[in-house]
Amino acid sequence: MAIRNLGTTLETSLLNNDVFNYAHLVKFEKPTTEMVRGKTSQKADTYSYITEGSFDIVWDDGSVDGEGNLNGPQTYIANKLGKIGSVTESTEARASSVSITLDTASLGSSATVNSLKFQSTTLTGPYGTNFVEAGFREGDKVLITSSNSGAPNINKYLTITTFKEDGKAFNFTTSDTLSTSANFQVHPYVVSLASEELNALLLNKTSTAYTTYLNREVFIHKAHMDIDTNQIIGATAQLTGGAYLVFKGIITNGAIKEKPDKSSSITWTLSSHWGDFARVSGRLTIDESHRALDGTGQPDLDAVVRPEYAGDLGFAHANQSLNVMALYNDIEISYKQVDINGGWFGGKRLREVETEVERRTDLAFNLSPKYLPVVYGVQKIDAIPVFVDTSNTNAAEIFVAYAMCEGPVGGLLDLYIDNNSSICIDKADSDLRSSAGDTVDLVCKGRADRGNTLTGYNANSGNAANIASGMDDYWREYGRSFGRTGRSAGSFHRPEVQSYSVNATAADSQTGILHEQTHTITSPLTGHFQFHSGLADQKANPTLVSKAAGNGFKIQND
Repeated sequence: MAIRNLGTTLETSLLNNDVFNYAHLVKFEKPTTEMVRGKTSQKADTYSYITEGSFDIVWDDGSVDGEGNLNGPQTYIANKLGKIGSVTESTEARASSVSITLDTASLGSSATVNSLKFQSTTLTGPYGTNFVEAGFREGDKVLITSSNSGAPNINKYLTITTFKEDGKAFNFTTSDTLSTSANFQVHPYVVSLASEELNALLLNKTSTAYTTYLNREVFIHKAHMDIDTNQIIGATAQLTGGAYLVFKGIITNGAIKEKPDKSSSITWTLSSHWGDFARVSGRLTIDESHRALDGTGQPDLDAVVRPEYAGDLGFAHANQSLNVMALYNDIEISYKQVDINGGWFGGKRLREVETEVERRTDLAFNLSPKYLPVVYGVQKIDAIPVFVDTSNTNAAEIFVAYAMCEGPVGGLLDLYIDNNSSICIDKADSDLRSSAGDTVDLVCKGRADRGNTLTGYNANSGNAANIASGMDDYWREYGRSFGRTGRSAGSFHRPEVQSYSVNATAADSQTGILHEQTHTITSPLTGHFQFHSGLADQKANPTLVSKAAGNGFKIQND
C-alpha cells in the first residue's frame, strides 16, 4: 500500500489527534503568452495564488521555472477561493475531476480618475476616489491604462496587497518597472481588474492577445496549520514542506454564474492527468488545432499531439468555403461543309473545325473542420476533405486532399466510392461488377471473401525542378521554422515527379495500399489515389506541391 509522504512533524501531529486549522492552497496557471524555448515559462508571476483561508498564507512549493530558477515563497491571497469540490482518491489509475469556485465580487471593477500618484509600493488616487467602493479586493491584479498615450505607467500591471487611506490608496507588488514621483500625474487614467483567473472567460476571443484558459495547470495543496500560531505544521524556516498535494490537473471547462439578487461566481472544472489517457481525444482538421497555436500564433510544443505537427501546414486550407465563377478556355469542335472539287456532284465534305471558346464553371467548395478518428484494428472510416482545387487550365481535373485518421496506420485496404466498394464482396458481386456495364456504377476487383485487398504501385519517377523560392516564401509568410530541422534543403525543395499508370488496378494484396503508394481506377472515371500512412517523417504530396509551386491551381491563380 502506498503511503503519502506528509513529513514526520505533520504525521506525528495527525497521529496525536492534535487540533488544527486547514486551508487549500491553489496555484492557478494564468493564460499567458510568455514562452521559454517553445514552452510556457512557468515563472512565479504566470500563476495566481489563492486560498479560502481568512488570512494570507506565504508558502513555497519548491517549484522552478522553465530556466531552472527557484520560484521561491508565494503569497496565497485569502478569501479568493469560494469552495473546492470533493477530491476522491483511488488505487485504480483512472481519471478524476474536481471543481473550484472563485469569488467574483470584483469582476468588472473599474475606476476612472483624472490623476494618480505612483510611489515605490503605493498607488494613490485623487480626492473622492475609493478603490474599495469601486469593487476592488486585496489580491486583485489591476491594469493601468489611459487615453493619453504619453501618460506615464500605462499598460502596467499591479497586484493589490493592502488598502490604505480609507480606500483611496493601496499598496501593491509588480514585476513591471514604474516611473515614480511624489506628485500626482494628471492624466485620464483607468484602473481596471486584470485577474486572469476571473476575467479569462470574458476576454475577447478574437483579440491577438487572447490565450485560452483550457489545459492550464492547477495545483491544489492542503495545509494543516497550528491553531495558535497559524503556521503550517511541518513547514521549515524557508516555508517549504508541510502542505501536501491533493490534486494536480488541467482546466477542462469554465462557467460563470450570475445571480443579480445575490452574487456571481466562476467555476473551473479540473481533470487529473489521467483524463488524457481516459479520453480518446479527436483532433480537428484545422490549422490552429493541428499545430496547437497559442495566443501569439506560435505552435505550443507542449500541446501538440506530436512534435512534428508544429511545422506541418497540411490543414492551412482545411476550413475554407469558396464559391466562385471560374473562367476556362476550351476547344469546341464543330463541322463545316466544304467544297473539295469545284461544285461537282459528290464534292461536298464535312471538315472538323476547332474553335476556342470561353466557358464558365461554378466552383463551390465548402470545407469544414471535423474530428479525426483514432483507428484500432480494421475500420471503415470517412475521408475528410482538407484541400480542394481544380487545374488552372482544365476544369475536369480536380485535386483533393483527404485526412482520414490519426496515424501511423498499416495500409489502405479498400476504397468506397459513392458507397460502392472497390473490392468485390463475394462471387455474386464479382459476377455482377467485375466488368463495366450499364448497371455497374463502380467496377470492383478481387473478392473480399478470399481476403483480397487493393494494391498500390510506386508512382514516383524522379525529382522535379527546384522550387525553393516558392516554398521559402510560404514558410516566411507563416513564420514557422518548426519541422524542417534535420531535413536537407534538397529533399525539401525537390519533390518527386508522379507518373501514373492506368493499368495498375490489381487487387491481390493482403497488405493493401502501403505508404506513398498509388492506386488508379478507370471506372466510373479515371482517378489516382496516393496514400500517406501518417509517418513522422513523411513528405508532402509531390503532385500537390509541384502544382502549387507552379501556380497551377485555379483558385490559387485567381
